[in-house]
Amino acid sequence: MKRYFSLLLIICFIFVGCTSSKYIYDANEQIGFSNGNIYQGGTIASDNSNLYFTLLSEDGLFKSDLNGNNKTKIFDGNAKWINVIGDTIYFIGMNDDYYPADNISSIKTDGTAYKVLKQFKNQDNILSDLYAAGNYLYYENYNSTSTIDSIRMMDINGKNDKEIVPNGELKYYYQGNILYRNNNDNKTLHILSLSNNQDFQVTANQADYVNVKDQTIYYFQQGGTLNKAYGQWTGYYNIETVIKNGGYMANISGDNVYYEDNNNYTIHQYNLSSEVDKLLFQSNDSNVTIESIQVINDNIYLYVFENNQHNIYRIDNNGNKSLFDSVPLVS
Repeated sequence: MKRYFSLLLIICFIFVGCTSSKYIYDANEQIGFSNGNIYQGGTIASDNSNLYFTLLSEDGLFKSDLNGNNKTKIFDGNAKWINVIGDTIYFIGMNDDYYPADNISSIKTDGTAYKVLKQFKNQDNILSDLYAAGNYLYYENYNSTSTIDSIRMMDINGKNDKEIVPNGELKYYYQGNILYRNNNDNKTLHILSLSNNQDFQVTANQADYVNVKDQTIYYFQQGGTLNKAYGQWTGYYNIETVIKNGGYMANISGDNVYYEDNNNYTIHQYNLSSEVDKLLFQSNDSNVTIESIQVINDNIYLYVFENNQHNIYRIDNNGNKSLFDSVPLVS
């Protein structure tokens, strides 16, 4: 009997213990998101061959070449927080244009094999900020009844869903680390290492529009300054100011920071190497609202509300602007 019982334990260890979901960071993992797009709605992503995006004028998920030509609808439903890895797109599906966002789904880049990976049937749960990296999906789940945000992760096939931060807001994913606002610590910016579960504070300030470039963390703090935090990812950071005033939302691609100067609601490009600041966009509407700055390579996709309509502009590094999509305000 003892021998039989021991054999059962060994079998259980093989089939259960060895398949435990212990996180192992893969330095060669593929990243599904582009720059800081996810925190600003994640409405466009790229696999360096095509663009995958949503439009203002029509529901659905679309595909085009890198210049925005040959647009094709590949999914009829609403989608946000778009990621693409290999031949698969991952996104959060919604019941209407905004909320509730209640499912995490995937579809092939040719529009086939649509699959719901995770469905939340409780309408109190609102999903956002999906990051696909390697073999995992990371996302934020807001419970509208308890008004508590939590950060969760699951395998990229939708299995082994679990909570990793009980009361935090997901800001960014970077190389096996979760950057998040800790709601139990005055909403300050923290890093959680998924490999060893170490958690530490980056800055005592509240941080938004978090990006990471070459181990350096960039973020806007209250008051409109863009700061950078650099160190050894061990809990100690040097903090320096990059843009001193007037900044609000930001996104980074290469050496360029794209940000809104909310003193006059203009969009600027700031080069981190040359420290040259260049105006890229200024509206003729004094009541303009900047809604999102999405970046793909050297082009920004700027979502604005101006002159009683919602516009998406495609703007290159020289400030050349073309209208990507537009829809008038419905009264």
